[in-house]
Amino acid sequence: MSPVQPTTAANQPAPPSNKSIAIHDTIALINNLRNGDDITTWAHSLRKTLDRIGNITLLVPKPGVGAPPEISTVHPPPTEHEKQARLDKYYTSYPAPALAMVAVSPLLRNYLESHPEATNIALKHPKVTGKAVATITTWMTKVSKYAKVFPIPIGRIHPSTLKEMLEIRVTALVLGMNKYVAHIDEAYVSNLHTRYPGLSEGVLVQANSLDADDALLVALAKRIHHLLSGTSDGRGVPDKFLPKKAHDWGLFLKDTKRNAWMIGAYEKVKHGKGDEGKAGPSTNQTREEILQKRKERRHAKKVGGGQVEEEVEEEVEEEVEEEVEEEVGEEVGEEGEDVGEAGGKQSEETFRRDIVFYLEKTDDNWAMQVERDNS
Repeated sequence: MSPVQPTTAANQPAPPSNKSIAIHDTIALINNLRNGDDITTWAHSLRKTLDRIGNITLLVPKPGVGAPPEISTVHPPPTEHEKQARLDKYYTSYPAPALAMVAVSPLLRNYLESHPEATNIALKHPKVTGKAVATITTWMTKVSKYAKVFPIPIGRIHPSTLKEMLEIRVTALVLGMNKYVAHIDEAYVSNLHTRYPGLSEGVLVQANSLDADDALLVALAKRIHHLLSGTSDGRGVPDKFLPKKAHDWGLFLKDTKRNAWMIGAYEKVKHGKGDEGKAGPSTNQTREEILQKRKERRHAKKVGGGQVEEEVEEEVEEEVEEEVEEEVGEEVGEEGEDVGEAGGKQSEETFRRDIVFYLEKTDDNWAMQVERDNS
């Protein structure tokens, strides 16, 4: 008897589902398109197909509710209605087109490639926040739908929005969406070199970093080192903290229990190793250099998309100037709020306590009032 058994309908593998085919087609598109891993370079005709298999829901644990029990420990097994009620109890839901998630997030792409029939994905990383996921999923939906592409919105750099901006950025980094928050790095660094950061800003940036090599943490460490060393601002005028703030930062940078990452970044900068961190804009970049780099990237995208080069030059100039003006502005703010009190509770209790601890010690304000004190 032949060892080869005839193939029957019973032992044939199931054909791939429409969802699985669409996910693999989208991954092939990413690999085959020039700059395919950047959805903002895709033609609208391609982007608008990303909703063809419907939405996936990202789930973010509700704060203070605790972890849900595993389904396997629930007896009798829950009905579909009970499963949904359980999700509603423990998680907040944020839907977006499944294929848009595949296109913009390597983390979600890998998961959906292996689990094409998934309808929900729980994001349990401690630095992922619901508000940030809401902003990102709304952007995914709009960039799939509308002809005009735009970056994840952040508004101007301001004490009242800094926490929210940093949470959007770190959530995007967790999802592997680094290129889609590069404008946040640029805006923060361009704004940073004109200011005298307070301790609460150090706590916030550290709380929303993934490690001591984070680009914004290194950028902040460079600025702090510059202000503590009293280096000239380029016009022969010493650019440094007032004595009290220098003393407070000195204490901050000795607190290894609370500020290990910030201290790690500072030590690298202090010993001339700050540029070895993860890619990100340098604090030594001028506003003009950042503008020029952004214009070059925008110009390449538009010309690559088929627009006439002469028309692109003027269009890019106007677009980028308007964007950076909105993101950075000429001033930080009017009176300025304390960053530690803006935006509600931190996602991690430890960092919330740290902010309170340092505010009690320093009475530290961030914006124009601090700049006037140092003028």
